[in-house]
Amino acid sequence: MPPSLLRCPRFDDTYFNAQDGLAEKDYVYVRGNDLPARWAVGEGLVIAELGFGVGLGMLATALAWQAGGFVRAGYRLQFTSIEGHPLPRQALQDIYQHWPLLQHNLDLAWLNDWPAAGPENESTTDLTFSPAPGMMVQVLVGEVATRLAAVPAGIEAWYLDGFAPAKNPAMWGPAVWAALATRSAPGATASTYSVARVAKDGLTTAGFTWAKHPGFGHKAEMLRARRG
Repeated sequence: MPPSLLRCPRFDDTYFNAQDGLAEKDYVYVRGNDLPARWAVGEGLVIAELGFGVGLGMLATALAWQAGGFVRAGYRLQFTSIEGHPLPRQALQDIYQHWPLLQHNLDLAWLNDWPAAGPENESTTDLTFSPAPGMMVQVLVGEVATRLAAVPAGIEAWYLDGFAPAKNPAMWGPAVWAALATRSAPGATASTYSVARVAKDGLTTAGFTWAKHPGFGHKAEMLRARRG
């Protein structure tokens, strides 16, 4: 995959692991929140992601949801994500072509409504779509401190997927931890690739107990947390 698709110049950081970004998102966020097991008993059905990026976290979630057949149990999955700087549609299409299973297993028609140009050239609005049966996704466009107010209450699993705290501190600031404290359901979980002190202290402030776990690929460690 061309390096230009991996890296965000704005924050001088990578969107995903070059080895297999889709597997990384599944490992850190879907498995990191133990979602398939929780879905099987009707838990973990309201998810919030801070940092939509290229959408691989959402797509990894859709693949796991569809593979589990949870719609047959009558469950519905709500996935809300915040993105301050949406990539143009063509960039997402170029990235997704590297994973044929996305085209074969998910509904990518939502890309037709994704902005064709970046935020500097075209105003963007929130998007709502369904990439898999029984799963509804809402992408809130704007800065995290502003858009957190639109995240629904009762979040059962958080994907903390902003760029590294040193690169993008707003995604790890007080507004984020306040939202985790007030918008989480009892027993809510959170996971992140970051083990930075700001992530650990923020989770503690929000009432979560965190623990380090083996990371994905070259990352030695990641964090998994639970509230209450």
